Amino acid sequence: MAHSIFRKSRHTLLLVTRSHIARIDLTGRRKLNVKQCWSEQRDSVDSLTTSLTRAAKLGPKSLGRLTVLHTDFWTEILGLPVDVATIATPQELRNALAIEAEIESGIAAFESQVACLPLKSPDNINLQFCTTVIEKSRVAELSRFATQNHTKLHCLAHPAAVELTQEITSQDAAIELNRWTGEISDIGASLERFAQRACGSLEQLGERSSLSVLPESQGSKQLAVTIGLAVLGLSGCISWNLHTRQVILGIHRSIDSWEQLEKQQSQLAAEIKRTESKLVALTQDTQKTNSNRRSIETQLQSATEMERMQNSRWTKLLAAISENAADCWVQGIESDVYKTTILGLAINNAEANKFAAKLEQSLKSSGWAVSPAATQLTESDLYEFRITVKPTSAVPKTKAKSNEIVSSSPSSTAVKESFQ
Repeated sequence: MAHSIFRKSRHTLLLVTRSHIARIDLTGRRKLNVKQCWSEQRDSVDSLTTSLTRAAKLGPKSLGRLTVLHTDFWTEILGLPVDVATIATPQELRNALAIEAEIESGIAAFESQVACLPLKSPDNINLQFCTTVIEKSRVAELSRFATQNHTKLHCLAHPAAVELTQEITSQDAAIELNRWTGEISDIGASLERFAQRACGSLEQLGERSSLSVLPESQGSKQLAVTIGLAVLGLSGCISWNLHTRQVILGIHRSIDSWEQLEKQQSQLAAEIKRTESKLVALTQDTQKTNSNRRSIETQLQSATEMERMQNSRWTKLLAAISENAADCWVQGIESDVYKTTILGLAINNAEANKFAAKLEQSLKSSGWAVSPAATQLTESDLYEFRITVKPTSAVPKTKAKSNEIVSSSPSSTAVKESFQ
């Protein structure tokens, strides 16, 4: 009997909230059932991988097919215009939501995987989607975690995905998300009910149309294309051989003399040469088309990467100024295609140079070179400073109209920026 139970397909859910970790083991062939649940408090300093390792060790050493539920997976309700959402393909819809979520989530659209679930919307202008965005690097990291534990990654999702369906309204979805936002003091009391709900929704969570991120499959598409081309080539060869055989048999039956045979053979040879010439021209056109396609793909990839680096660079520069200008007043930013200059006031030379040193430390890995502060004493006994920052790597220079930073005190800085 024990042997029969062991052979049943099994799933393991690892749940990580802000305050607790839990493991849920499910068994069953056609219908999943809860086998056992474990939970304990989570150490607030633990990383996700560390928490998952501790959760996995709550139960037996072997894990079933792994599903990771984590409250820190970015999940919010986003809206898209009806005329856009209704004509978009599923992939186009996920791409649009990734771009929409980029500012709030801080995750670059090109560096993320997106899952979305349509909700009942209160109006006919916008369609509401419960959207989860996870970095591709995080998905790869958790896939490696599953492999290291001798299992496969089923999917990644926010715990609220267990309760959410397409029949739920956006207001109810927001309530369910908020329920997971706070600290859950007694997860043990509700864990059994949550596990029962997970049994019914686990298969749906493994589908591409659900509110879960699936690990990317590799190789299957390329294998299908290769097999298709091989079958097509084999069929072409068979068809051509049959056609050639029929032509030769027809010639032998119709010739009345050696002169007619020689004439038909000459015509056939000419036709073969013309066909070979067309084949050579077609091969050359195909090679040229493939070369142009690869060139365009390379240029597009380079342009995308350079745009991402440029946007990230400016974001990190402004963040570094905001974080390190504690004892200085930043009055403005002047920028051209070659350099960026930070203007402001400081109590003394030391504070200005200290600000420049902090900027250099914060930006050394972000492609910026920071020069020492140039200072000048003003009539108000404050020191006016200029700090020059230059890009160090080959990223396209984006000309800025103006960048102005206005400060009312050393500890609060408001940033106004605009770029062409």
